Amino acid sequence: MSLMAPNPNIFRFSPALAQTGNNQHPTTLQGRFARILVGTDFSDRSELALEMALGLARRDGSELILAHVMSDKAHQEAAQNTRSTRAEDQPTYRLKRKLGSHLEHRDLGHVNTRTLVAHGNPAERMVALSKELHPDLIVVAPSAKSTLERLWLGSTARSLLRDARAPVWIARPNAKGTLRHIAVAMDYSPASAQALRLAAAQALRQRAPLTLLHVAKDPGDIEVHAGQRPGQLDVQRQANERFRQHTQALLEQLPKRPRQIDTHVLYGPARQELTRYAHSQNIDLLVIGHHHQSRLLETLRGATDQTLLDQVPCSLLVTRDPQHH
Repeated sequence: MSLMAPNPNIFRFSPALAQTGNNQHPTTLQGRFARILVGTDFSDRSELALEMALGLARRDGSELILAHVMSDKAHQEAAQNTRSTRAEDQPTYRLKRKLGSHLEHRDLGHVNTRTLVAHGNPAERMVALSKELHPDLIVVAPSAKSTLERLWLGSTARSLLRDARAPVWIARPNAKGTLRHIAVAMDYSPASAQALRLAAAQALRQRAPLTLLHVAKDPGDIEVHAGQRPGQLDVQRQANERFRQHTQALLEQLPKRPRQIDTHVLYGPARQELTRYAHSQNIDLLVIGHHHQSRLLETLRGATDQTLLDQVPCSLLVTRDPQHH
């Protein structure tokens, strides 16, 4: 049976400021995204991703690029069914107009927008676009339930999580369209430190509380010294204290901290515990940093559809270890 650390093991940090010695880009430290790339297949789920991206772009004054990738087969079939030779009647131009119409009646504020149509495998082309356009953030919809939508949304989201250089925001709805509670799932990797910086910056911009989460495999996995296996409460205390010290050191490197920061250690399968916690605590955004050996990464790109990407009820923001870009 999985366990969650009891209330005495919840740590709260003061909002004191500290100087930072890291070399992150200032806009990243401030939680600002200067250029946002949004992928769409014109489904309702993609509409959600666009609305989320527009909200972030209005907040940050970002450039927003709305992109659609048409498969080669679909492009060929559409071209064959087009009798007109006028350029404006060709599939690419029609799609450009459709993308433009998606933006016409929205509250853009001071957001600069542009649209882009590409051909090829949607997953591969979106990854290529992310490398060509150098966005600060990529926003896509979560995996879809229908087979047709899953071919685009599911595989594209997973490919971006694996190969894109920019952080990837998997957009899901929340009650008021705002981020009222942000959590970051962490292990002890540099990628998790990167995720904490990004999560803290978003919490500051949203004036939201931030919760730091660590999932331990099982109390019995704690190292045994001198043949003595500690009791379950001792194991929890060790795990909590190690995580507290680790996160305190990372928080001291931040230029500014959110007003409220809590930490929790959860015990059990990472996917189940993170999903359960997000449900029970009404988390609006879960931030995860991944690297190739990360156990958290495996919860995102498992061999089956039963992954964190499919189950978590909130939006996901996934960032990579910059050393692996």
